[in-house]
Amino acid sequence: LGWAIAHIEPSWATRYLAVVVGPLLLLAAWGLARAGTAGVIALVVAVALWVQPLTRIDGNIRFDPEAKSDAKALAASIDRRLDDGDLVIVAQPEAVPLFAHYAQDDLRFATLWGEVDEPMVMDWRGAQERLTAANVGDHLLPLLATLEPGARIALVGPGGRIVPTDTAWIRTFHRRHATWRRTLNVGPRTVSVDRVRSAKGDPLDEDQATGAEETPAIEQGPGPGSERDVAIAVPFVVDTYEVVAARRTER
Repeated sequence: LGWAIAHIEPSWATRYLAVVVGPLLLLAAWGLARAGTAGVIALVVAVALWVQPLTRIDGNIRFDPEAKSDAKALAASIDRRLDDGDLVIVAQPEAVPLFAHYAQDDLRFATLWGEVDEPMVMDWRGAQERLTAANVGDHLLPLLATLEPGARIALVGPGGRIVPTDTAWIRTFHRRHATWRRTLNVGPRTVSVDRVRSAKGDPLDEDQATGAEETPAIEQGPGPGSERDVAIAVPFVVDTYEVVAARRTER
């Protein structure tokens, strides 16, 4: 049913098929038990194909710890740039607990609809409606009003492009992130410090890349030239801003 519905609203991931693994293992065990010696041989061959012991001994299988996400490395970069009481805004709401887990204590966390009281918990109740309703005037500007000059903001956003199979949820936080970033880049009370993204992140959307010339890119984590250059499945990008009394104007 989920697979069929996903053709209407793209939301299917292959991992969802894990729900059938348990019954399949029971069925396989029943078949092998009835097969006797032939079943034991088939089991040994199957395990050898799965485990690939000789390949592992040769060292030809390597697992990149950042292949899934670069959140840990980027959280470390946030720690180096922010102090206690500074604000981390994570555009992807369900990623707030991820960055709260890896980042230092005593940071404030928010998402697109405002500050999060319990950053280690994602509240999914009415999340799509809250995300859709999020806007600069009602949600970003009130956050900025709570910060004194000298405080810093880390804006964490998606590090890849919107693709046709993305859900409405993903498309929405991509676009809201771009709006939040443009606002912080030109706002009277914030100045850009730098931009950090993994060397393995996907190319950015055009609206995400806007202003990159005035925000130096700093590569984090393993990059091209490492033993195994693997694209990150869920890349992020972090823009750091400093709060000022008023933006200086050039003469």
